[in-house]
Amino acid sequence: MHVLMGCALYPDFSDSIIAMASGGAVPVTGIAWHIIGRKIIEADARFNGGDYDDNPEPLRGLQIARMVGHMTYLSAESLQRKFGRQRRGNTRQFEIDSYFEYQGKKFASSYDANSYIRVQAAMDEMDLEEQYGSLQGAFAKWRGTSLLVSFDTDWLFPIANVALVESAMRSLGVRVHHERISSPNGHDTFLIDYQLITEPVREFLAAL
Repeated sequence: MHVLMGCALYPDFSDSIIAMASGGAVPVTGIAWHIIGRKIIEADARFNGGDYDDNPEPLRGLQIARMVGHMTYLSAESLQRKFGRQRRGNTRQFEIDSYFEYQGKKFASSYDANSYIRVQAAMDEMDLEEQYGSLQGAFAKWRGTSLLVSFDTDWLFPIANVALVESAMRSLGVRVHHERISSPNGHDTFLIDYQLITEPVREFLAAL
């Protein structure tokens, strides 16, 4: 999202960009999940309106918000493949519950709740169409070569969302290639499936 905003704010700064699993704005479904996570943090009694520095224990609200956020990075196929309805050992706890608890506690032990709220809210507030009147208006002065990458199981930034950016750039005569990648790993594909990403990025860079 920084990259796409850079095209609008500083169109002469770069001759080329790669924007991966992104878009001109977070879709409303993503905003909804983000809002739920932030409200969970704010509902934690120990959050204390953001004044929790005197308490060294990680906020439970932040742990649960991270679980909600982590859910949006996955896909139905990856959840089924990794966890299904498996239980933890001989207990009645689902493996997905154990996994989310681990991820939530790990994250909350090293990240600040106020920072989480502000960074996520900043993502939600970014809207190139709203700020510039249209995506064409946002990219009106951008003339660099562009590679857009999307993933077919990405819940946060679906292919259609990235295609809107592609369409706007094409209408302006911008040289743009939209690489649509099929993967079961959702938004996390860009962190996992390097073998799927490496070749199109290598080809793009070699052609510059």
